Amino acid sequence: MVRNLPLRSALNNAVGTVPEEICLLESLETIVLEGNQLTGTLPQCLTGLTSAFEFDFRQNEFSGSPPSGFLSMHLLETLDLSNNRFTGELDFLAPSETTNATSSSRLKTLRLDNNGFNGELPSDLYSLRSLQELTLHGTLITGDISAVCDGPAMLILTTNCTQVTCNSDCCECL
Repeated sequence: MVRNLPLRSALNNAVGTVPEEICLLESLETIVLEGNQLTGTLPQCLTGLTSAFEFDFRQNEFSGSPPSGFLSMHLLETLDLSNNRFTGELDFLAPSETTNATSSSRLKTLRLDNNGFNGELPSDLYSLRSLQELTLHGTLITGDISAVCDGPAMLILTTNCTQVTCNSDCCECL
């Protein structure tokens, strides 16, 4: 049974797209595809991998909007989408209608930096009890995000302070 899919470092030089068949590996706990040359969109079925606790897709060429429903994944602790070409609003983070993200999410690290994301943060992010790190710098996110820092575990939020308002000690302007 495959539980981990690590393809760390640019030395792998993996190219192409992530196939839908990856979701047939239902027991996957970690997917680390960091630092390759992967393109296209991520399969929607990823959010159905209920055993997953780490998705690291940083430093590739992924584009479009990520799959919806990440906050419905009860075991997911790390979601790193940084340094890609994702675009659009952050509504893909919204939980499914049948789950309550604030009471069930274990998400500690959410890295969205250096992508084409825009709009305001979904209100669901303001009450994630486990969230410790949120990176938004290098995006087009706007609005007042100070309330994110009110989460009981929140330690650091990095952002572009020219586009957002963040009146809290946890905010770091980059």
